[in-house]
Amino acid sequence: METVAIPGKIDVTYTDPFSSVTALYSQSWHDLRAAYLAFEVELVVAHEEVSIADIQRNPNDGGKWRWDTPLFAAEVDKLIDSIKSTNRFEAVWLKKQDGVLSVLDGHHRVVSWQRMGNSTIPAVVVTVTPRKSKFQFQ
Repeated sequence: METVAIPGKIDVTYTDPFSSVTALYSQSWHDLRAAYLAFEVELVVAHEEVSIADIQRNPNDGGKWRWDTPLFAAEVDKLIDSIKSTNRFEAVWLKKQDGVLSVLDGHHRVVSWQRMGNSTIPAVVVTVTPRKSKFQFQ
């Protein structure tokens, strides 16, 4: 049985999605940021502790073909070892739209954190609200 990650023993970092990028490129975040820059959506960013059971996989994730493969499981095992050896964890990026939480960046981290015995996960939650067209009357 894995031990639960204890806050204070593991340093959690919250990367700012507007000024930073995670180690791996997130196409989903890139697309969402482009919609924001085009004034199509409004984004509100918050650091939250989120129940893993409330998170959905991102069906548009470029790496989804690996999710249920031995390759993904091996990468998760390596990540768990890294978290334990460094005592560091980068919060996942989640998109919240219409009450649904989905992963923008961090599928491996969600599974790793859960396999370490945690039921909640530190997250950068990006709440998305569509904007009215600039051509609509107010």
